[in-house]
Amino acid sequence: MDIGKELKRIRVSQGMTLEELSNKCGYSKALISRVETGSVSPSLTSLMKMVSSLGLKLHDLFTSIERGQASVVRKGEARRFFTDGDSTTEFLAMNIATKKMEPIKITAPSGYSSGKEPIVNYSEEFFFVLSGKIEVTSGDQTYKLGSGDSMYLAAGTPYQWQNTSKESAEVITVVTPPQI
Repeated sequence: MDIGKELKRIRVSQGMTLEELSNKCGYSKALISRVETGSVSPSLTSLMKMVSSLGLKLHDLFTSIERGQASVVRKGEARRFFTDGDSTTEFLAMNIATKKMEPIKITAPSGYSSGKEPIVNYSEEFFFVLSGKIEVTSGDQTYKLGSGDSMYLAAGTPYQWQNTSKESAEVITVVTPPQI
């Protein structure tokens, strides 16, 4: 198990420099570099502080090492939660905190809406409609999307969406960087 190598992979994947991590966790760039190269083994307290400065928990670091680069989620095994109006959200990848994308499948019943207030993610977002119909409103523009249609929203674009059909709609959305 190469903790330093994984720590570096996560730091670099987040676009964070040694100096930025050093400023966040309070350890020198030299120490962090030695940890990343494996020439120094950090104390548990030091490692927890470095990992926390990357926005992760220690568990996330070890889980990402154990799982390697592949993340497989089998049908029926996705983490799910329900929101108002019986909408179901399923996370289609594990250990999102260590990834650059957050793929989600949303199943929204007829009439479901994302809410009265626009959503503003400071991430890029991509929608793909698997089934049903949705309307996405951004500013004064409304886009009607049906099965097989897709939409890309630039970071910071306020939007709302709703299921306008009489049947459930299934939508895959991918957010980068992850919001969770």
